[in-house]
Amino acid sequence: RDSESANLPGKSINKAKDLVKDDNLTQYSRSELAVSIGTKEMRSGAVRHAKRFMRQGLIDPTENALAQAEWMAAQLGTNISHFVQLGEKVPASFEARARHFFYKENFEDSLNSAERWCTYQPLSSIPFIFSSYIASVCLDNDKEAVQILNSALPLYRNNPTFMNNYICSLAKTGDVGTAIETFQKLNLGDLSNDETFTFMATQGLLHFRTNNAEKGRELYLKAIMGFDRINAQRSAAIATYYWALEEKLILSSYKEARIKDAKSRMERFNVFELDKSIKKL
Repeated sequence: RDSESANLPGKSINKAKDLVKDDNLTQYSRSELAVSIGTKEMRSGAVRHAKRFMRQGLIDPTENALAQAEWMAAQLGTNISHFVQLGEKVPASFEARARHFFYKENFEDSLNSAERWCTYQPLSSIPFIFSSYIASVCLDNDKEAVQILNSALPLYRNNPTFMNNYICSLAKTGDVGTAIETFQKLNLGDLSNDETFTFMATQGLLHFRTNNAEKGRELYLKAIMGFDRINAQRSAAIATYYWALEEKLILSSYKEARIKDAKSRMERFNVFELDKSIKKL
């Protein structure tokens, strides 16, 4: 969403600002534009102007404006104190509330809102991917993640991130056979770098769960090095955590080194959603 919201050409920015000031238009109709301008200002370093446009966008926001404002607030370290009360007044603000509770580390409420978001927008893969991430990574509830993804599986069999989440959660619930069968049926020909390294880490997980730890280590290492190369540091940290977890599960001699690396990366790159899990390693 953040990449979409600030895509205003430089020549159009002044005209856009004029529209935001036009009181002949409703605040609701201007809310998404105001937040988009705010995002552009934030990226250019004009924080004070960014906050001003964000506040204007929250006067009577659309669902999209509310979600984007929550993302902005997280980037700026700003507390939208009235956010939850405001969100209750906005029709179908489930996405914004799900993201808000996620950043507040209130993962149960985040999942609750995210599942409502799935119901409201069943033709988008994003709420299902987000919900399954909360269930699996934040709450360590892979059975719930599988249920969420199963409900939309026919629609998104060709979505790489959706299917990766599905395969990981299947494996982590112990249904490794179905996870491998599903993986083997995928068409992985046209993937981004991030998707390629994500699936590489997933293959590492599958190898660990089929008693081939050596191959699992090789794949996790390649995935993490790939993430590091493209500067996807949070993804690298998460992969490092799951590698460490696999080493711990088999009581390997590598577990201490892997756990130390995982904890270091978690702290450096603020992977707050795994704070509780990393303490259990």
